[in-house]
This record gives sequence, C-alpha cells and structure tokens, in this order.
Amino acid sequence: MTIPAITILGTRPIFYQHPVSHTEVVKCVVAPHSRRLSEGMEVPEFRREILRHYEAFRRMAK
Repeated sequence: MTIPAITILGTRPIFYQHPVSHTEVVKCVVAPHSRRLSEGMEVPEFRREILRHYEAFRRMAK
C-alpha cells in the first residue's frame, strides 16, 4: 500500500508517495527554484501547472 500526501510551502504544493512496506518517500516539487515563493498562485501559468499535478496526484492516489 502507498499513502499519498501533500504539504504546502507558501502557495506551492509538494507531493509525496509513502509506501507502507518500507520507508522510501518520493517527493515531487512542482515549481522550479527560480520562482519566488511570493509569486505563488498569482501567476496563471503556475496555477495551470499546479492543477495538472493535482489531477495526476488524484489519479495516482486512487
């Protein structure tokens, strides 16, 4: 079994997959490091990118 999780740093989500059988955690940070945290969801291009990741994460989590 794999437990999906999301944490939020400012307005940026970070997606995790945590397998129960062992302690390996997979992390996906959506935004490149060059963007400032203060820009966050104000940038339409970033919102579209985040929504694509949320949809993929939701499908994976089922």
